[in-house]
Amino acid sequence: GTVFLILRDPLLSIYDVADEVRRNAKICMTIFTMYIPAIYVNLVVVVGVLRAGGDTRMCFVIDTSGVWLLAVPVAFLGSMVWKLPITVVYGMVTFEEVYKCVLALIRYRTKKWLRKRPKPSAGQGAPQWPWSAMSATPLLSKRLLRPLWMPMDASMSL
Repeated sequence: GTVFLILRDPLLSIYDVADEVRRNAKICMTIFTMYIPAIYVNLVVVVGVLRAGGDTRMCFVIDTSGVWLLAVPVAFLGSMVWKLPITVVYGMVTFEEVYKCVLALIRYRTKKWLRKRPKPSAGQGAPQWPWSAMSATPLLSKRLLRPLWMPMDASMSL
């Protein structure tokens, strides 16, 4: 967030816009940086933890309710009914991230997102992963999965 605030003026200097537009953009960028912690918590908890745990239905509810029950009505009311400035409307709409953050953290703490993984039956063996197809091309898979600092051995050369 701090880097974004520092680079705010150089980024805006790229564009040839009116002073009022530049001022509003600076304010909106500042508002955005205030919401960055909530945005990152949402990314980690909703996109990472809850979906990985199998709770995709709740992720859907959190995301869609944030947009359709909060952001869109607030944007309409703020801009069309109350005739608020764009910076205030942007701040109100971006509050959706805080709403989603609170819901996601509540869901995370309940641990209802944990789903039991099915065990493979006796004859199935290990589950097949999407990247297991890479084993068909060992040269390609060795190159892609090799850490950058590890030198290539003779079997990996062209």
